[in-house]
Amino acid sequence: MPKGKNAIGTKWVYKIKRKSDGSIDRYKARLVAKGYAQKHGIDYEETFAPTSSITTNRTMVALAAHYGWKMYQLDEKTTFLNGDLQEEVYVKQPPGFAIKGQEHMVFHLHKALYGLKQAPRAWYEKIHKHLIALGFTCSPIESTFYVRKDRADLMVFVLYVDDILLTGSCDAKINMFMADLRHTFDTTYFGLLNYYLGIQFVSVEGGTIMHQAKYIEKLLQRFGFEDCKPISTPVESGFRFSIEDANVAFDTSHYHKLWYVGYMHVTRG
Repeated sequence: MPKGKNAIGTKWVYKIKRKSDGSIDRYKARLVAKGYAQKHGIDYEETFAPTSSITTNRTMVALAAHYGWKMYQLDEKTTFLNGDLQEEVYVKQPPGFAIKGQEHMVFHLHKALYGLKQAPRAWYEKIHKHLIALGFTCSPIESTFYVRKDRADLMVFVLYVDDILLTGSCDAKINMFMADLRHTFDTTYFGLLNYYLGIQFVSVEGGTIMHQAKYIEKLLQRFGFEDCKPISTPVESGFRFSIEDANVAFDTSHYHKLWYVGYMHVTRG
């Protein structure tokens, strides 16, 4: 290992992945780097995580609902392992897998590893170059929003780290594009959009409903309010807050719970 370089430690992280209904999907074991030990200017230069805003996601849903397009949901497996490293990075041997008699040896990384500060940026650069090569154009104001226009057909792609939303006017071209993603990045296809970033999506006649009923149920369980009675509005009809109420609401010595379940119904036309 070159002088002045750090050998970054690694550890195993275990996680249970669940489906939209809360049932167990699979058990995951992931080797991650201890990125907190990295030094800026030595081990990494720039950090960036590709995350779309809620406004972008809603815009995409509204666009699909307006034109009656199907919305597809995909997930990239081992996302950060796809990125190519620009920096010279070394990591220690994984716990439990050190080579006997050579425990002092380290690995020189050519690809990114989970936990590295530059891993999200490396992944974004990889997927960005691939999308541009396929004819997509990146929005100048939203770096995770891509559009590809092919004659009369339009395809829209939105990225949130490893979660992908996809819609467009031609299902055949979308299927070809998804096949390319599965071949290039080992992408998992989850079917039509139904649960994304904690938001549930329900297709109805003439549009799409976005809601967070599952999230609200978790909050109710967390604070012991499972048996509370539902009401159509969170407070009395016509109730007005005063400045004194606002002061009390933001006083940490008073523990108030205000619940609000919001539904967004996007319609066509």
